[in-house]
Amino acid sequence: MNQTYHNYYIQVESFLRGLRSELLQRAEDSYKIYQKTSKLDIVTEVDREVEQKIIDFIYGLAPEDGIVGEESFFIENNIKSAKRNMWYIDPIDGTINFVCQKKNFAISVAYYEEQVGKIAWIYDVCRDRLYGAIQNEGAHINGIPIPIPKDRPIEESLVAVAARTLYYLEENPTQVRKRRIYDALGFRAYGVSTLQMMGVATGELGCYISKQLSPWDYAAGLIILKEVGVLISDFHLSPPTLNEMKNSSLICATPKIYHQLFSL
Repeated sequence: MNQTYHNYYIQVESFLRGLRSELLQRAEDSYKIYQKTSKLDIVTEVDREVEQKIIDFIYGLAPEDGIVGEESFFIENNIKSAKRNMWYIDPIDGTINFVCQKKNFAISVAYYEEQVGKIAWIYDVCRDRLYGAIQNEGAHINGIPIPIPKDRPIEESLVAVAARTLYYLEENPTQVRKRRIYDALGFRAYGVSTLQMMGVATGELGCYISKQLSPWDYAAGLIILKEVGVLISDFHLSPPTLNEMKNSSLICATPKIYHQLFSL
């Protein structure tokens, strides 16, 4: 048992839970919304406020570490400096859900040492459900262990995939056997990458597929999924990258489905 990891885990969990009441209230309030790269890529002042609070907390906890946050300006400098210990933050994963539905959003935090995932927290705020993991100690929800998900074939499973990803696979050559995706029982799209990854971790989904995610979208999810035996890669069988500021495609699936999609 690494006591430092456990101390980090307890402190960050408590801090994230402490944000819940404020976030639920802010979801109902009025706030400024900004467009980033497109109308589908937005940020609210709440995202920025929450991220700054998490950054301040982490710097109080580990002042020498680097931080990569979706809305912050710490990204390029921290990656270029290649600090040994790095934190990846997504203050509100599912911002469009936050704005339009007032629910179905999450906070994601991950801690890495030399690009190896050590600790992860994904907090489903509305359901007060915290998914977490410490490397080699299993994964859990609110302290209850997550069992290894049943290894069903794609014909007996739900797949989380957005229409834009399906269109992309139809138009672009990859190593994914895209026709196999249509053998699934059905498709789901939550609009929250972290919670879709957790759907695979818990066996609610057999697979999650996305054509374009950033490191903060999947850094925590990768750690949790590995603890429950889920297989992960990009569309070309390479691991998603964390040490560069670029997007990655992602497939995370139980072993049978992963092998069906890649004909391994």
